[in-house]
Amino acid sequence: MTIRKVKKQLKKFIDKKATPLEDMSVVTWVYDFKPTLDFKFNKLGFYYDNSNGTYTNGVLIFKGTVTPWHIGYNKNGDLKFCDAKVYKVS
Repeated sequence: MTIRKVKKQLKKFIDKKATPLEDMSVVTWVYDFKPTLDFKFNKLGFYYDNSNGTYTNGVLIFKGTVTPWHIGYNKNGDLKFCDAKVYKVS
């Protein structure tokens, strides 16, 4: 898959108008939402880098705060990031 195509797919995860999840228990976050995000990114060849809190595949970095306050649902009910950016590794 080309970098341009992957970058375009990653941008589909961003929606500034998404309603944030807000407060929730750690158990709900760890067992319900985080695995869903990891699965979506793994399908595109990305993994979560704990050292800097980003998803990366070595070429692209999906940088956003991964908390319930920065992730939410859009009007279609899809899980989206409210504030994130896609960068190319330099």
